[in-house]
Amino acid sequence: MNTHRLIRTTLFPLLAAAFLLAACTLPTREPEVLSPVDVGDAPTLEPDAERDPCLDGTWTMHTAELDLFVASMVPIPNMRVVGGSLSMSFADGMYEYSGLMTLQIELDMSEGQYLQGDGIFSSGGAYATEARTERDFPVFDFLILDLTVSESEVMVWRAYKNGEEETAAGIGPNFTIVPPGEAPYRCTESRLEIDSQGASGPVTMFFER
Repeated sequence: MNTHRLIRTTLFPLLAAAFLLAACTLPTREPEVLSPVDVGDAPTLEPDAERDPCLDGTWTMHTAELDLFVASMVPIPNMRVVGGSLSMSFADGMYEYSGLMTLQIELDMSEGQYLQGDGIFSSGGAYATEARTERDFPVFDFLILDLTVSESEVMVWRAYKNGEEETAAGIGPNFTIVPPGEAPYRCTESRLEIDSQGASGPVTMFFER
């Protein structure tokens, strides 16, 4: 019997079973949305709305920071971001927000069993900034994004066992990280921080350029 064929024909059922055993800690198969902050309807932005020139240009959240961010947003055991990045760019009153990430869910380390999938998403629209005051924050800057266009692709998961691969659509969770509606932010020449809310409390998005 062809040993390689036997491994490939048994790989997916084994990993599927392992995934089902771990399903109690994973999201449902319906698409899950990771929302960095409140994504309620943003106010209509006027063409002459205030826009902080510090934001102009392209900002990137690299893999290490994206891994920590996703872990804070959706604390699924044994899930990591092992590749990709998240970016934001601002120009002429418009923003673009996009990401490409590779998620990995460990199932059985002793057997080298894990799921891995790639997610692609993007959105864009108008933006504005404004200074606000509150009791605990006398003056702070607020970023307002008007979500006009949003696109994402369903993740196709690859199941692995000891180096053998089987493509499996729809067996793992799907994630789309939507952009913030409104959020406090801090901007310097090389660093952008946007405050957000994770599953267990406040979390900050860190971008560099």
